[in-house]
Amino acid sequence: MGKNFLFTLAVFLALACTTASAADVPKAQREIDALMERNRTAMEQKDIDMYMSTYWPDAEKVIVRPNGEDIRICGMDAIRANEKKAFEQSPIFKNFDEYSFSEPERAIVGSKATYIRHIEGRGLHLINQYDIVRREGQWRIIRQVIEALPNVD
Repeated sequence: MGKNFLFTLAVFLALACTTASAADVPKAQREIDALMERNRTAMEQKDIDMYMSTYWPDAEKVIVRPNGEDIRICGMDAIRANEKKAFEQSPIFKNFDEYSFSEPERAIVGSKATYIRHIEGRGLHLINQYDIVRREGQWRIIRQVIEALPNVD
């Protein structure tokens, strides 16, 4: 797992303990969980419009390849084109029910959140880190980092 990822998580967790009021976190957590459930449902149903509704227009997706090279996909049009192709060709989307999703790890600080979930199955283990922000009264994904990890089947 990358150093930047661990540092970001540590900072969010530390701030979450000191800045978010007890009343705000449950509401924000429910809203974020609903957003991420919509994201997952969209993947399962291969519904590109629903999927894209979970991202901000200026979102970025980063895919960390095993060789350390990053693929950066920036903006709605580029993310839409990439995901549409993935929905059609990726083994994950062809056999979605054969993959399991971990319980999420969350850190919420004011109008920013980090949401982490693992996807495993068929010899694959991905960690997905979502940076989520609240704007205009709604939560959406601003950045997603996908990293493949060794699977220990």
